Amino acid sequence: MQIGTFSNLYIIKLNAKIMKKIFLYLIFYGIIFSTYTLNSTPVITKEEGGGFYCVGESALFEIYANGSNLIYIWKKNKQTILISTGNRLELNNISYFETGVYTCAVVDTVAQDTAYSKELLLYLGQKPRIIDNPKSLQVFNGESATFSIKCHFTDGEPRPDSIQWFEGQFPLVNSNNIQGVNSNLLSISNARKSDSGRKFYAIIKGRCGSDTSMIAGIFVRERPPVYNLQLTLKTIMLRACAGNSAVFNSELHGCSKDAMYQWYKGNSPMSDNIRIHGTNTDVLTIDSMTVDDTGFYYLTAFCPGINQTVISDTAFLETYVPPEITEEIQYLLSIREGKRFELSIQAKGTPPLKYIWLKDGKEINAPDSNFFIFDKASLSDSGKYQCRVKNPCGEVSSKIAEVRIFPLLIDISEVEGNNLHFGINNQNYGYLEFDTGNIHAMIYNISGIKVGELPITFSETIDGKYFLKPAQMNLSSGAYFLLIKTNKGIIDKKIFYIGGF
Repeated sequence: MQIGTFSNLYIIKLNAKIMKKIFLYLIFYGIIFSTYTLNSTPVITKEEGGGFYCVGESALFEIYANGSNLIYIWKKNKQTILISTGNRLELNNISYFETGVYTCAVVDTVAQDTAYSKELLLYLGQKPRIIDNPKSLQVFNGESATFSIKCHFTDGEPRPDSIQWFEGQFPLVNSNNIQGVNSNLLSISNARKSDSGRKFYAIIKGRCGSDTSMIAGIFVRERPPVYNLQLTLKTIMLRACAGNSAVFNSELHGCSKDAMYQWYKGNSPMSDNIRIHGTNTDVLTIDSMTVDDTGFYYLTAFCPGINQTVISDTAFLETYVPPEITEEIQYLLSIREGKRFELSIQAKGTPPLKYIWLKDGKEINAPDSNFFIFDKASLSDSGKYQCRVKNPCGEVSSKIAEVRIFPLLIDISEVEGNNLHFGINNQNYGYLEFDTGNIHAMIYNISGIKVGELPITFSETIDGKYFLKPAQMNLSSGAYFLLIKTNKGIIDKKIFYIGGF
C-alpha cells in the first residue's frame, strides 16, 4: 500500500524518541507534503435525486463520494445512460420515458474499485383532467339541482382546495342554499325563478397544473297549477347511437281526445321536419339521430273542455357517437433490438372507448389504451400490429403497422491490452448495403473528444459478419465510445473499457 510522498525531509540516525519529535514538528509547520493516496474502496457519502416530478420539469441526481479520480456510471433500469467525471445527472423537459429506477456506480480509477448507490426512483404526473363535465339542468321552482364532475388526478391525492366551483369570475362559497363548492358535487337547494339562467363551472388544481370544466346552467320552471289532468312520459332517459331513431311516448289522463299537444326541446317549441315527426301529437319520433339532438324534452297538453294546460316531466335524450380513428398508426417501424418504441393511434367517439391490440391478426395481452409501449424491443416483437377501437355504437380498426426488430450491429468480442476486436453483424440487413470503403470506426473518450480512428481493413466471414483486424491504438485506461459511421450517418455506437474496469 502506497502511503505518501515526502519532500524536504532529511533523516538522521537519532533515537526513536527524537525522530518522532522531529517528524511531528515538520508535519506541523508544513515541511512535509503528503498526498496519502490510500488504495481503498470509494465511499458514497450522500445521494440525492428521484421522487415525484411533473411532465416537462427538470430532475437532478447528485452523488457525493470520497476517492481518487472518480468516474460516475449512471444507469436507468440497469441500462447505462451516462459515463462522466461529474457527480451530477440532469434530465431536462422530462417525459414518461424518464420514469424508472436510477443508480450510479462510482469507480475509483486509482484503487480500481467501485461503490454503488442505492436505487433512486423517479416517477411522473400530469396535470389533472376533468373527464366528465357538468350538465345543464331544468328544475321546478323550489326543487334542488345538483351539478357533478368526474376528475382524474395523476399527481397524488387531491388537496382540500383542489376543486373550486365558480359563477362567472367569482368563486362560490357555501351558504344556506349552495353546498359542495369544493367538491365534485355542487348542490343548489330550493331553486327560485331568480336562479334561472345562472351558469356554473369548476376548476380543479393539482401539483402539475389545472383544468376547467364546461359551463352548465340551471333553468327554473314554475310549477303548473294542480289539476286532475295528468301527463306522463313513459321514458325519462333515452340513450341511442347516432343514426338510430328515438321515440318518446306519453299518457294523458283527465282530458277528452281533442287535446292539443306541443313538444319542447329546452324551452323552444318543436316543429316537424324531414327527421322529426309528431311534435303536435302524444308521440315524438326523431329519426337519424345526431349529436345536436342531445338535450332535454318535455310535452304540454291543452284540454279545451276545461281550459287547462298540463306539463309533463322532463326527459333527457343523449346521442352516442361510434368510434372514429383521427390519427392512424405509423405503418412501418424499423427498431434496433433493445430499444424502446411505441405504437399509438388517436380516436374519438362517445366514451368509454375500448382499445384492443392485435399482432399478426390475433388479439394480444396489451393495455386498454390508445398507445402500446415496448420498453425493450426483442426480436420476437417483429410482426404486423393493428388496433381495434370499440364502444356501444360500433367498432373501427386501424391500419396495419409493420414492426421490424433488427439485432444489434456492433459485436465487441474482445478487449485485449490496447487491441480491440469487434464485428459488424450484417445478417439479414438488406437495408444496410455495406460498402467497406465508406465505413469508419472511430473512438471517442467520455468527454466527446476523438482519440483515434481504426484502420479500415475488413474481412467477411462465412456467417455474414465483417470483422475489423486488431489495431494498436495506444489507448490509456478508461471508458470510450466506439462509433460506426457510414456516408449515410452513424449506424451504431457502443461503450467499451480499457484497463480492466
